[in-house]
Amino acid sequence: MNSALQGDMKTALPLFQALPLEALEKAQSQAVQTLLARFSPSPRPSTARDPWVAHVLAAYEAYWKQAMLGQATPEAAERDLFRALAPLAQIGTGSPGDGVGALEPLLETRLRERGIHALFGYTRPFRECMLWTSEEERHFGVELPEGHEEVRVVMLDGFLCLGWMGFATGDTYHTGGWTRPDRLFCLKGSYDLASEAFHVSYLVHEGQHFADSRRFPGLEQPELEYRAKLAELSRATTTQASLLRAFSANLSDQRNLPHPYANRLVMRDLAQILGLNGPPAGVRWEAVKPEAIREAAVRLLKRDSASRSVPPSRGPAASGRV
Repeated sequence: MNSALQGDMKTALPLFQALPLEALEKAQSQAVQTLLARFSPSPRPSTARDPWVAHVLAAYEAYWKQAMLGQATPEAAERDLFRALAPLAQIGTGSPGDGVGALEPLLETRLRERGIHALFGYTRPFRECMLWTSEEERHFGVELPEGHEEVRVVMLDGFLCLGWMGFATGDTYHTGGWTRPDRLFCLKGSYDLASEAFHVSYLVHEGQHFADSRRFPGLEQPELEYRAKLAELSRATTTQASLLRAFSANLSDQRNLPHPYANRLVMRDLAQILGLNGPPAGVRWEAVKPEAIREAAVRLLKRDSASRSVPPSRGPAASGRV
């Protein structure tokens, strides 16, 4: 799953194919069977009933397979994606030089006409495609290490596609939400809204993004993720151990993989500030007092803020403020 989450199915697929399904838990077995079907050369039924929507999904899935399996360079796979999407966006064949980004607003318009919402753009290192049918807005107050945020959260449901991470992992892992300048978006089915996972790994994580987008405009995704993961650890109690395990299991030194890259920096800096020895993946976090980890995460976040020489805003953030 670590290789799949980094989009390296050339490594991951043979490992998944070699797994004895009967030895796995039911949910694990189902996930493996789902992803093996997706990466099979044989065509599979679409999750969309509308033929036009099915063609859009098929184009993105073909692009992900090509790029993840190393069958084409990312640039060549994206050119093929453009050629598949151009007629669906009703611009004829178009020129790949225009870029897929030029087509996506046209696709969004046609999807909205069908009652479907979309997230396009990039979730590095691949172009993204998430499609859903239901939205409900709610309001939450979030306590962050450096202040309070009042946020609008749009709860999303009825998914037809959970993006490239969901595609690569049989929907075991995927984006849980994202940030816009005036609101957050949350995949409702991913969380128990009464749980710490929702209040910390979603509201605190995405709330930190929300605050940082205003306080540090232009901050790049690896740094945004670094700060949000520190904010999570500063507030986590019952989920602290599982967060540390998850971060330690998915590390990378490549900036084009923002989450694994940020995980490595978080675990490295935590180990250093706590005076622990050894590589980040090998630290025995269970031997560290949970409160010490929370305090260290706050110190690291505040140190990062101070290095950017911008004072924190005071008081609640107004909803919709940019």
